[in-house]
Amino acid sequence: MLIFFIFGLFYYGLFAEDQFVLPLFEGENIVLEGRVMEEDRNVLSVENFENRSLEEKIIVYFEGDLRYGQKVKVEGRPVVPDEDFRDYFHKDGISVSFFDPELRILKEETGLRSAIYSFRRHVQSKIKRGLPFPESAILNALLTGDRTDIPDDLRRKFSIIGVAHLLAISGTHIVIISGLLIFLAKTFSIKRKLLFSVSALSIFIILVGAPPSAVRAGIMGLILILSQKAEREVTSLRAVFYVGLIMLLFNPLLLHSDIGFQLSFLAASGIIIFSGKLEKILMCRPDFSDSFLKAKIKSIFYSIFSRLPFVAGILAVTLSAQIFTLPLVYLYFDHLPFLAPVSNILLAPLLPVVMIAGIVSVLLSFLIPEVLAFSFTFLILRTILIFVELLYLLSFVLK
Repeated sequence: MLIFFIFGLFYYGLFAEDQFVLPLFEGENIVLEGRVMEEDRNVLSVENFENRSLEEKIIVYFEGDLRYGQKVKVEGRPVVPDEDFRDYFHKDGISVSFFDPELRILKEETGLRSAIYSFRRHVQSKIKRGLPFPESAILNALLTGDRTDIPDDLRRKFSIIGVAHLLAISGTHIVIISGLLIFLAKTFSIKRKLLFSVSALSIFIILVGAPPSAVRAGIMGLILILSQKAEREVTSLRAVFYVGLIMLLFNPLLLHSDIGFQLSFLAASGIIIFSGKLEKILMCRPDFSDSFLKAKIKSIFYSIFSRLPFVAGILAVTLSAQIFTLPLVYLYFDHLPFLAPVSNILLAPLLPVVMIAGIVSVLLSFLIPEVLAFSFTFLILRTILIFVELLYLLSFVLK
């Protein structure tokens, strides 16, 4: 452990050391060529600057859209990120930003990943045509991982009532997609089912932009699938550590500068360690050795949750994740989501329903008008928004 700790310090130091070139040209008018790596944020990797390739990326802010794989010529003045945002950009290898530069598309790229992103844009356009705002923004976040259209005030409401995680692609979303894939592949042989599930899951993770939470869940799923294939036992907590190790080997700055990475792993660890125990406590019957007060509390819990066991499961998972992430939530967002257990009991069961309904609606939209295809999905999303507004008002009453 000591050897690995010392190795980790040196390894982190190599990544943390500022080796970027473009910040040296801040304020000067420069020309470079880059390739689009992220569509949602317009992130480009620099392929040619003064006849050399750089190991850094840039963000371009302008009125328009870029597509994954495009080779672009950029002319403008680089701006170094503020101190508050420098670590956030640094972890992704982004050194500078360009505001309203001159852009020229040099080349379009074709390939599997470009085709996946092209399909993603097509799905997003169908969702926007079939649903009003902000329902379309929420469904785009759930199915394609694009949260750029969600209004800031709506994000804040989700955060205050403790269900902001429902808008970010995480392990829950991956489990829902995995269950759907297993159902679709139930007639396949074991090898074909494995190949189909892993391939489709990988495509979905690329489709949603490969956020840390989705990558973590995807790698965990892959480890568990391979362990079953090799007849080796792997516990969930061990799989979490394996996934964290793999991701940090590629980018150790995630541990320090990526809030999503930190919250995702803390929530997963809390669920694995505590959710089962909490569920047993909620479902526990009164015992003769219990005191009067303890027996009364157990009796109330058992009378409620024995009839609604799925509610006990949701509450146990929610509380476990909230307990582990509470210090970081308060540190980063300066509030405590006291309504999270109630909010998750009401809204979490609707997540698989709206995702499956959304996928079915997208498929139907290729056959019938979008407005008709998304009608049922609209009703579910409208119900979610009504719950969010009511819970948000309740949070102010409790204050």
